[in-house]
Amino acid sequence: MALWFLLKAAASLLAVCFMLRAYLQFAKLHPMNPLSQVVFRITDWLSIPMRRLFPPNAKTDWGSLFAAVLVALALATIRFLMVSLDPELVTSGPVVRPFGLVLIIALVWLVGWWLKFLIVLVIAEAILSWFSKNTTAAALRPVLRLLLRPLIEPIARRMPDRQPWGLDFSPIIAFLILQVLVSFQASLEASVLKALLAAA
Repeated sequence: MALWFLLKAAASLLAVCFMLRAYLQFAKLHPMNPLSQVVFRITDWLSIPMRRLFPPNAKTDWGSLFAAVLVALALATIRFLMVSLDPELVTSGPVVRPFGLVLIIALVWLVGWWLKFLIVLVIAEAILSWFSKNTTAAALRPVLRLLLRPLIEPIARRMPDRQPWGLDFSPIIAFLILQVLVSFQASLEASVLKALLAAA
């Protein structure tokens, strides 16, 4: 099982990198930004071929999104094969069966990984807000704000102009919404896995 957890952790990080690459284009972060360059180095090996098959448009990097789906599909397929080769694994954790439904759990995993990544961004932005503007850490805040803008701005527009103590509560509300979505995703994952087990 330790091997499975390592595989899932590695696959989730890789899939998030592919989704982040697509999100960077959506958020219009400059390609020469250091974060963009790091993500490009990690994902070029698969994103570039996939972008040839699924050309991006102005806002959506379809190739990177499909690459993330492929990673999740590969992980779900590995899980299926592990169980098929060793039936004793059925009692030790969630199982992906039958094989034709691996896409469902792969997509559910992708949603969960991305929601958790957004939560990390919200927490990081909140922590960096405590640093002085002249510090290196605070220099990362503009990038985080740009990445979180599609999430925070719709909430901020619905907040009253005068908020208690002059604080911006929109990140807190975004964090709570993400937590609710993560809980819903976890319940959905459990239900899907239960249904797949029943169909096995």
